[in-house]
Amino acid sequence: MKHPRFLLAGLILATTLVTGGCTGALLQPSANARQNTREQTDIQLSQQACAYATFLQGIHAERDHELNEALLAYKRTLACDPEVQLVKNKLPALLFNIGKKEEAIQRLIKTIAENPNDIDSRLFLARLYIHNNNHDQAIEIYRQVLHLDPESETALLSLGYLYSQQKQLREAITLFQEVLSRTPDSYFAHLYLARLHSQNDNPEQAAIWYEKTLKLNWSAELAYEIIDFYEKTDNYTRIEKIYRELNWDDPEDERAVFGLIQTLLVRGGEEKALAELDKLRKTSPDPTSIDLLSSRLLIRSNKEGQAIQVLNHILSREESDEAHYTLAIIYRSQQKPAEALHHLQQINPADNKYEDGIYLQVAILSENKKRPEALALLKELTMDSSTASPGLFGLLASLYIDQEQLEEASKVLNLALRHYSDNSILHFSLGVLLNRMELEDEALAAMEQVLRYDPDHAEALNYIGYTWADRNINLGQALDYILRAIELQPNSGYIRDSLGWVYFRMGNLDQARSELEKALLLTTDDHHIHEHLGDVLNELHDTTGAAESYRRSLELLDDEDKKKRLQDKIDAL
Repeated sequence: MKHPRFLLAGLILATTLVTGGCTGALLQPSANARQNTREQTDIQLSQQACAYATFLQGIHAERDHELNEALLAYKRTLACDPEVQLVKNKLPALLFNIGKKEEAIQRLIKTIAENPNDIDSRLFLARLYIHNNNHDQAIEIYRQVLHLDPESETALLSLGYLYSQQKQLREAITLFQEVLSRTPDSYFAHLYLARLHSQNDNPEQAAIWYEKTLKLNWSAELAYEIIDFYEKTDNYTRIEKIYRELNWDDPEDERAVFGLIQTLLVRGGEEKALAELDKLRKTSPDPTSIDLLSSRLLIRSNKEGQAIQVLNHILSREESDEAHYTLAIIYRSQQKPAEALHHLQQINPADNKYEDGIYLQVAILSENKKRPEALALLKELTMDSSTASPGLFGLLASLYIDQEQLEEASKVLNLALRHYSDNSILHFSLGVLLNRMELEDEALAAMEQVLRYDPDHAEALNYIGYTWADRNINLGQALDYILRAIELQPNSGYIRDSLGWVYFRMGNLDQARSELEKALLLTTDDHHIHEHLGDVLNELHDTTGAAESYRRSLELLDDEDKKKRLQDKIDAL
């Protein structure tokens, strides 16, 4: 087909030839007109050449993942020719990919204003709103799309999904059912219905829709999602079948095999699990990992002798720190400390099991009344920069604390903090030690250092908050600290006790009583909590309840001075 410009030129020429004579002369353009036409044509060709060249630059830059260069080139294209629709369509996605979401949104809004029937741009705009967590605007866009195209499956499914996220379950189900009425085998309608029912504690309906979805289009990804769902309902019979389907689909998928083994263990099928491992070992590129798993399974089945054989077989063909560590655990349980220590000493310092191995060595030495050897080992390791670690310094300090050598423990922790000044665990250990040494101000300073490096350290928040409450200072901030600690550890009776105590100090006696009673439900045998409740009940003029709480606290005490102080409280009621 000829270019329209050539067709027009041919038509003019034909007309000239037909009319001929003077008429033809009248149709001849003037010299000025010819000059203007040439200039306009040159400008048009120049614009097209500019647009084409910059468009190619953008394509190449995008292909090379130089997205900012591509964006610059495409903007030049539109400067050359503002009507290149292909570039207009590409820009929003490109802007989004380089993080300029707001500019992408504004371009889409402009495009939609210019062409209100552009459904694709509306759908993309809705996706950007979802990405920005602006679900209300996304919902409005999808409604607009459905006004233009009531049968848009994308809009129906996406709007249904958003409704389900906003707990508008009836509206979501209606939209998914509408999709199914038109497309009975819609995969996503089935899947969204399954997820909707799962999220809203309707496992029976969720199971029905999940199974329908799996039948429509079986995939490993969906199978694993359904396994996660069935784990919530403890349907291990179905889980086992799905794992076997996964194994049949891809015999090399170790995740499926290990999942099947775990499922068999949950169902009490150790022998079946071992059989599956034996099959896997024959095809696995890493038989050692299979043997290690088999050894742990044999230990679980009280077949330690067989586990030792498997582990020694591994060591006969290669070095394995995991095998040494597992053998040490077995020999420790068999009261064979020499054999256990031998294997622990074979672990490579570069292995991630090394520090665990040191902890186990220290435990075995301590159990066998060889505390000096344990101390010597830890001193040697902490003095060597290649083996020292915050954990080993902390372990050495704990040994000194167990022997009531608190000054030595303090020296160890302070030395450790010279090397690991930002380690919150070491700061916390020092704080606990200083508190035990009755150096409360120093302990408080150490706990504040903990929060400097770990603002969400629940125990440090609790310690500082409780100390302030006990001193009757900074009560507002103390309450904030303890409430944050409660958020982090809601089931801690000790933190709940601190909350009750700060309420007591603030004069909120009813709240104090409530929190202390909750604390006792969580931690029944702490004398501090019983005494605190007694103090609150005494302030509430419930002398009977106060006396009972004090007596329970007294029963839990060993220290004679503390017993006398508490008895004085009872006598004063």
